[in-house]
Amino acid sequence: SYTVDFRGATRDVIEAQYQGMLDDLRAVTERFHMTYDVEETLWVEPVELSGDFRRYIEESCTKRGYSNMHILSGAGHDAQVFGARMPAAMIFVPSIGGRSHCPEENTDERTLAQASVAACDTLRQICAEKKL
Repeated sequence: SYTVDFRGATRDVIEAQYQGMLDDLRAVTERFHMTYDVEETLWVEPVELSGDFRRYIEESCTKRGYSNMHILSGAGHDAQVFGARMPAAMIFVPSIGGRSHCPEENTDERTLAQASVAACDTLRQICAEKKL
């Protein structure tokens, strides 16, 4: 028994991955006279995050000389839930050694501080835009 987590920016991408897996399962099990069962346990619609908020984050990082890049998360985060109802964005920071979602996960303080500054700049830009 195993679990597969398909991730993508659109429903079509996720469904193509899922269909590809089913096609491969059929081919392998037919060849070796085996059977399989698939149980779908969760489907979450992908959400496109705010282009404006993402641009504000990038502008902050660029202005301050921080390295940055756009990435697709694909994983479920609070921003996915909120992003379906209101503008949302996320700031990811690299973990030392690439370790994520485990006890060894760690990020250096300077990087965390930079992410906090970028978040603050972004909130200021949103407030200025909304005249708050």
